[in-house]
Amino acid sequence: MLKSAKNFILVSFVVFFSHLMFGDFLWGQDTLWQRDWYMGEGQLSISEEWNYKYYTSENLNTANHYISFMASSVDYNRWVKHDLETDGIFCYTRFIPVDWDLDGDTDVLGTLNGIDTVYCWYNNGGFHFTRCAIAYVPVEPDKPVDLEPFDIDGDGDLDIGIATGAGLFLLENTQNGFVNHIIDSTIGYHTIDIKEDTFGDIIMLVLDNHWPGVCGNLKIFKINHFTPTLLYSLSNPPGQGWRGFLSDFNSDGYIDFVYGYDHPIFVYFASPNYLSFTLGYSYSLLYSNIDAISVVDFDKDGDLDICFGSGHPISSYPDEGFYLLHNHLIEEDTSYFTVDTLALIPDLGDGSQSIDVDLDGINDIVSSYGHVSYIRQYPEGSFSEYIIWDPGYAGNDINSHWIAVSIFNTVCTPKFDVLVSYMNDELEVNGLSIFENQMLTFCSSGSLISSALELPEAKKPIAFGWRDCVPEGFEVRYYYRTGATFEECTSSDWTLLAYSGDSVNGVCGGWFQYKIEFERLPDGDSTLSPRVDGVFLTVSSCYECEQMPNPFTPNNDQVNDVVNFHFPQLGFEHARIQIFNLHGKHIRTIDVPKGSMAVKYSRWDGTDEDGNPLPPGLYVYIITVRGELVCEGTVTLAR
Repeated sequence: MLKSAKNFILVSFVVFFSHLMFGDFLWGQDTLWQRDWYMGEGQLSISEEWNYKYYTSENLNTANHYISFMASSVDYNRWVKHDLETDGIFCYTRFIPVDWDLDGDTDVLGTLNGIDTVYCWYNNGGFHFTRCAIAYVPVEPDKPVDLEPFDIDGDGDLDIGIATGAGLFLLENTQNGFVNHIIDSTIGYHTIDIKEDTFGDIIMLVLDNHWPGVCGNLKIFKINHFTPTLLYSLSNPPGQGWRGFLSDFNSDGYIDFVYGYDHPIFVYFASPNYLSFTLGYSYSLLYSNIDAISVVDFDKDGDLDICFGSGHPISSYPDEGFYLLHNHLIEEDTSYFTVDTLALIPDLGDGSQSIDVDLDGINDIVSSYGHVSYIRQYPEGSFSEYIIWDPGYAGNDINSHWIAVSIFNTVCTPKFDVLVSYMNDELEVNGLSIFENQMLTFCSSGSLISSALELPEAKKPIAFGWRDCVPEGFEVRYYYRTGATFEECTSSDWTLLAYSGDSVNGVCGGWFQYKIEFERLPDGDSTLSPRVDGVFLTVSSCYECEQMPNPFTPNNDQVNDVVNFHFPQLGFEHARIQIFNLHGKHIRTIDVPKGSMAVKYSRWDGTDEDGNPLPPGLYVYIITVRGELVCEGTVTLAR
């Protein structure tokens, strides 16, 4: 493992990368200092790759986004509306962002009111979409449709679970088109969610239209190759559900669920093997209806919380807004919830999702009903509403009922856009739109200088590489420098690398440092940025097969008392050294661990397995790694 490191940073740049194993980074920007823009932390990861060499990476990823070069300014009201083709038809569907054709771009899956067709809006890039029919399924006019793409049969392509006013269906994706497995056509359904648990079981949640309006009974199934087995149902109040989602809230490997309608919200925990489900938590508002539910690690403490919105279809009430069921699993080692009020904002809460929209490291909320808003969370926990789109009608005239946040523009910079369906037949305002996130303007140039890495004494750097994404109109350059000491390394000139994986020159046990420079050219888009996913350093052994001293004299005079074995994999792999006499009799086995302690074990003191001194003479050694011979030879023991 790398032994130590010292910081070396360019102080004219801004925004800390804290908690690095080898110190902090600073990023550059033009003129605006924004120290509250925290873009994640680096990590050093080490794994074994490529012929027993180290693959080391100061990883620039965070839990929820890639790292781009720093934004120089932000405008929270800067969104661009892109309309998808719907022929002006009522959009009463939960539209799903998904890469349906597996080309790396996010497409959109959904239906249109009263049409027995599942459509895919294929993403052609630049927010241009082409609508195509991909499957057919019965629907009922003016009844909601919910669908969930999922590889149910494990064959590598996406199937579709779909709940419509005409029933519940599983669409099997085959080479000859879709096969419709009718699960229930006796009653309508409006909600579906499908998840796989830790043990490989596929679990499905559905809500039917049994009760007046659009609410119904809840059912939980296990699916085995498109054949569902009922595990659990709620057929009486509080079974009147409107929204429901599956998730493993207590991290036991089994899928739990949350659902809500009207004033209460409920969390149920699954027992092992789904023998039962137990109500674990419930919460009820006094006036408003609980509607939008988003399962997310809102506080980023490692467990799943539940963010939900509330509103009322007729009147405004003081408890309309957004709430958080805070999961205390990580801190208390048991899953229980407490409720926190996040932001009381009316005319929203019908469709919502919680995600870090502005990439500042803190989860925000995007929501809709009479209008569409981005609700920014500040570091101290307060919130501000920024309107993405207000159609200009009274609050209840436009029903922006479903919302989804995804990355539709995949040109390197991972900006979260907002997909919204909305409807009002009387006003003829029906549609499906993507609101492009153009909040961030990125700096035109900057650089990053890494901490200096000290290599083990038996290792030397031989190649340096990176994984990045560079849009047209940008340049990114990578440099390195090395030295026998920290001072020599950090004062030497930089060497430009020609390509990822280019060779580097270094000394055994020396120091290594890299620098990244980026520049936006005159034709570069200021709303885009290069992205660096990670960098890596390939290190090789300084040793071939050798033993020294040879001969050795184990007479306890502290001079040449042991023979040291060096071999290319020393420190990279577990190894075994076996000693034999010239008659082939096994004398001694020495197990050598990998890591920094390997050198201390890779030696022989001239004794047998019981610690008895052996007579002078010629001895044979064999070194194996993973059972394969890597070195063999003889050593001479002298007294």
